[in-house]
Amino acid sequence: MEDTQIVKGHYAYMFRVDLSCNQHSKLQIEEWLDKFTFSHWLGCHEIGDETGKHHYQMVVWREHKFTQKEQNKCRNWWRGKTNSKTHGAALTSARKVASLVAYSTKNVENE
Repeated sequence: MEDTQIVKGHYAYMFRVDLSCNQHSKLQIEEWLDKFTFSHWLGCHEIGDETGKHHYQMVVWREHKFTQKEQNKCRNWWRGKTNSKTHGAALTSARKVASLVAYSTKNVENE
């Protein structure tokens, strides 16, 4: 969805990836952000309340909207790189950007 509130004129996406909080994970995320030309991002590492799974929950923005093929390629980049035995990464178009930002940064003060 095109963001009209936070990063105006850019397209916002919800991104979740199953990774532990360490330097290697942060470098992987930086590499992915650069490779797929994300211009802005917000989010943090968190541990699922019920599952105990380590993951990053983020909002990412890019200047140009993904085609479905590009979005799949972006998501598939994470295969074999996560803590999950299955895919371990999700990337979808954001619907309510402000709510997603609030959710993705709820644990930032704890980092």
